[in-house]
Amino acid sequence: MMEKIRMAAAAACLSLAAVPAQSAGFNCVYAKLKVEKMICADAELSALDSELAKHFTAIQDETKGIDGDTGKRLDPYGKEQVRWLKEVRNKCEDALCVRDAYKKRLKYFGKVEKDLGL
Repeated sequence: MMEKIRMAAAAACLSLAAVPAQSAGFNCVYAKLKVEKMICADAELSALDSELAKHFTAIQDETKGIDGDTGKRLDPYGKEQVRWLKEVRNKCEDALCVRDAYKKRLKYFGKVEKDLGL
């Protein structure tokens, strides 16, 4: 009986080890780019990505909407974030570059949140 309990406990521990930790701001199962895989493999980068996603969501929730005159969808920070991803983050070749890019972006978002009164 004790042997069965030990084996069940060991199996449970192994199954937990097979599940990747998810703290990035995106689902790592869908990571395709080298930089995305780097973020998913590094706990610090993953945490920075998650933190950035929280700040981006707060800013975007405050600034997106519909222009009353034209009816066009407004999302100034969404467009800027896409540009940052393509031109800054995704061009990084190593973890140091990614870390620096995220820290600069978080500092910028902190200023934006302050300006927006968040």
